[in-house]
Amino acid sequence: MKFVIALLMVVMFRYYTNAQSFIDYNINPVTAKEFKRLSDTDLFKVLDVKSDSINFKKLVFKKQFGSLSKIEKSQLNKHLFFRYAIDSTKIWVFHYIDSLVPIASMPKKSYIVYLDDKKMRHKHETSYKDFVKGSKKHSKEFNNNKDVKFIHFWKAGGQDYPQELLKSLNWYHDSSNFIKRLFSFGVVHFKTQIIYPNGDYVSFYDNKNKVDLKRLIKSKKFMEERQKHQKIVAKRLGL
Repeated sequence: MKFVIALLMVVMFRYYTNAQSFIDYNINPVTAKEFKRLSDTDLFKVLDVKSDSINFKKLVFKKQFGSLSKIEKSQLNKHLFFRYAIDSTKIWVFHYIDSLVPIASMPKKSYIVYLDDKKMRHKHETSYKDFVKGSKKHSKEFNNNKDVKFIHFWKAGGQDYPQELLKSLNWYHDSSNFIKRLFSFGVVHFKTQIIYPNGDYVSFYDNKNKVDLKRLIKSKKFMEERQKHQKIVAKRLGL
């Protein structure tokens, strides 16, 4: 509801000013100067949202610590157990993508596409063979820790993938959108989460490598990182 109200505010703001709008991490309209000050703290990703009726930039935390309520954690436990038979006593590492590329659309060999002339931004076009190879690698990276479960979720597509293979590689279809809704806010959703059995979690807007994840699945490191991050956020944002 808050996000809908914020979007309405953006539309009204843009209607009267005829200029691009800027939204901070709390969904408040801010000036271009304040937006730049906040984005220069290196705490955020900048989302550029455009359509026929709206045009705004939004700040999203690159990393965000939090805690699920008892009700949310209970609902998540039941959802994962009854739908996927996933143990709720483990530390979960979630990787989420919106859709699986149809196998027929995948290249025969993986390659990189650069999105600007300076080659500062790029994306990977992955072959099916490398998709399977990479998924097997991710599954094995945490196999030696019996307290951790690494899980891939996808929302759309996947009809032409061998379903038994996906299951063996810990890929699960979020058909009800439950997982995405839990870790989303409006147009923003996080791609990687670590969730402890007590409901504490950290979400990353981008995918994270195994080094960062393996460090944070240790309870002591998790608590240290959360306290450190809270201090950094307070200092850089002047809170």
